[in-house]
Amino acid sequence: MSRLVFFYKDRPLFQQFIIAFIAVILCPILFIMIFSYYNGANEIKMRYEESFWKAADEVNSNIREKIQELNDLTLQMVSQKEIKYFALQEPDAYYEKYVIKQWGERQLFLRRFLSQNHYIGRISIVGDTGIEYSFYGDEGQEYDSVLYDHAGIVEKADKYRDILPADGRSAVFLSRLKEGGGVNYLTVARRFSADSYFQMEGTIFVEMQAAMLPNIMGSMTAGEVWVADQDGCLVYQQDLDKIGSPVGDYMEMGLFDEERGSFTVKLDGEPSFVGYVKDFPSGWISMFTIPVNQMEKPIQYLKTLLLYTLAIAFPLTLLLGYYFSRSILEPIRQLEWYMKRLGQEKWEKVIGSIPGNEIGTLMLQYNEMVDQIQELVEKVYKAELQQSQDKLVKRNAQLQALQMQINPHFLYNTLGAINTYAMEADQREIEQMVNMLGKMLRYAVQNPLEPVKIADEVDHLQNYLTIMKYRHWRMPEIIWDVDSCMDQQILRLTIQPLVENVFQHAFGDGIREGHYICIRTYKGDEVLVEVEDNGSGIEGLLQGEYYRLDEVPGVTFGIGLNNVNKRIQLIYGEAYGIVLFRNGTGGTTIRLVLPNM
Repeated sequence: MSRLVFFYKDRPLFQQFIIAFIAVILCPILFIMIFSYYNGANEIKMRYEESFWKAADEVNSNIREKIQELNDLTLQMVSQKEIKYFALQEPDAYYEKYVIKQWGERQLFLRRFLSQNHYIGRISIVGDTGIEYSFYGDEGQEYDSVLYDHAGIVEKADKYRDILPADGRSAVFLSRLKEGGGVNYLTVARRFSADSYFQMEGTIFVEMQAAMLPNIMGSMTAGEVWVADQDGCLVYQQDLDKIGSPVGDYMEMGLFDEERGSFTVKLDGEPSFVGYVKDFPSGWISMFTIPVNQMEKPIQYLKTLLLYTLAIAFPLTLLLGYYFSRSILEPIRQLEWYMKRLGQEKWEKVIGSIPGNEIGTLMLQYNEMVDQIQELVEKVYKAELQQSQDKLVKRNAQLQALQMQINPHFLYNTLGAINTYAMEADQREIEQMVNMLGKMLRYAVQNPLEPVKIADEVDHLQNYLTIMKYRHWRMPEIIWDVDSCMDQQILRLTIQPLVENVFQHAFGDGIREGHYICIRTYKGDEVLVEVEDNGSGIEGLLQGEYYRLDEVPGVTFGIGLNNVNKRIQLIYGEAYGIVLFRNGTGGTTIRLVLPNM
């Protein structure tokens, strides 16, 4: 927890505001909405699941009862002596067909059954001799001429002999009236004996179009109904082309392991919710399906509201945080930028709107200091213009000495006042930035030709990196390897411009994950200080080649690197200075070559 608090306090004000708004306002709202959405979705799923189970139980019960009714009908008919006698006649016994027709018209149970169950296509009685007669009740369903194909009925009965139980028990299966026919029929059939109890000599079967199953299913709930037999073959589906195909073509049979259950599966490319119930002991499965989008339609407004909240709240948070932090940090960043330019010997005054607070006073005093420095620079420049190079070097030293005589106490005092206000307001970021600015200013205004220790340059660079951390949301990884040369002498303000060059050019397209800056030193016959990056690299640098600053083809470097290079060569000689080369990452390594003193 303490790490999180430290991380939060160490962020810039803009990031602190964004984190606080997201944590305190946005996250709870999103959590409540997401919880409500998923809770509502689960509640709807449970209701549909119970509704589908209840409907599937009703479908199973109605189908089971109707099949039992058909079984009872076939059993009652084959027990009649007229049926038994008819099954023993020859195929051309037309008088016997007339007799069985008259018999059927006299049977109230048969007439009542056909009139009450208009979805029955036909009831066929076929003897093993080839004689056949059918009672029709298809007035309520689509006309199918194959129903009246008597030769086809006899052929069908012949096939049923091999698959029907030899003990006279009934069987239920899906069939077609004719091989290759387009209409599927649900068939209830059994073998029966005529004059011998042990000899099966006839077949009776009842057929109805599978599309007529809704007539016996009862009232259906919302959703699409599927019915499959014990072999996993579709007996009914609203898409009639699917009847007769395996359920496995549309969903895995392993999903139906339990007696009842529910799951989500893709049907026709659309996620659908499925609730099913198995019928025992038949093994038939009744199931209902509904597209998930249709099922969750009552709570879709929550999803829409969630998306609108994200689309509006997040940009609004960024905008508020931006204006809040900008009103505080922008003047300080502006002053920091001008001070950095001052370190590059660019005497530029603060322009634009100057606030009327302590930071504005600091800006005005900074402008006064720049005016004084510019006057001194102009005087020295005019005096040295006609002198030789040796006298120019001496004059530069005198200029730096004059710069050191400029009393910067008013600037330090103002920074101290800002620091005090930041401490009282518990603004650690502002306090730390002002503290670092003060240290950099003290270090920068001293004689740039004066040798210092590498440890001093490292301290100055760390102050610079601390300020850069507030300027960038993401920083490259900083790798230090300088312990071996901390006491080695070096000119003031030589390492920090190299690192600044990396920020400006190597990471010009933005700092990304994996970027780093490595500062390392070596001591031998010479002292080497290297600044390595894995940024975009400098065009013109060939792999394996080393270049002096003025030897890189097609590249002109700015004042910062040229200033460092010239000061080193003026003090230590032409053999020393800056060397550049392309490193193994494709980035650039800038090397300072110094004498081992």
